[in-house]
Amino acid sequence: MLKKNIGKIKVSLATVIIVICSVATAVAVYWIQTEPIEGAASVVAANNFSATGNLTKNNPGMEKNVWYLIYEKPGQAAISTKLLFSVDSICKLLTTEEICKTSKLTSGKRVRVIGNFVGRAVQVQRLTAVK
Repeated sequence: MLKKNIGKIKVSLATVIIVICSVATAVAVYWIQTEPIEGAASVVAANNFSATGNLTKNNPGMEKNVWYLIYEKPGQAAISTKLLFSVDSICKLLTTEEICKTSKLTSGKRVRVIGNFVGRAVQVQRLTAVK
C-alpha cells in the first residue's frame, strides 16, 4: 500500500514539475516578446507617410471641420488624406516650430506633412509650410 502511494506521489510530483516548467516557459516567452528591443523605439517612431500638397477643410464629400491634405502621386489622380493632430504634432508655418494649432492653418496653404498612417488617415508628426 505504501509503495502504491509513493508511486502516486512521484507521478503527482512529476506532473507538478512539468506544469511549473510549462508556465515558466510561457512567462519567459511572453517576457521576451514584450521586452523592448534596443533601437525599437526608432522603428516604431519611423514615419510611413510623407507628402507635399495643399491643406483643405470643409470641401464637399469631406468630413466637416476636419483638415485634409490634397496631394498627387505620379500617374494618379489627386489624393485627399484626412489629417489627425495631437499634442505631439509639430507645425512650422512661418519661422518657428510649435505644437500645431489647427486654428492657425489656412485652406489652400502648401505644406509638407510627415506622419504615420492610422487607418486611412495620417497622424501628423510634422507639418511644414512650403514656399
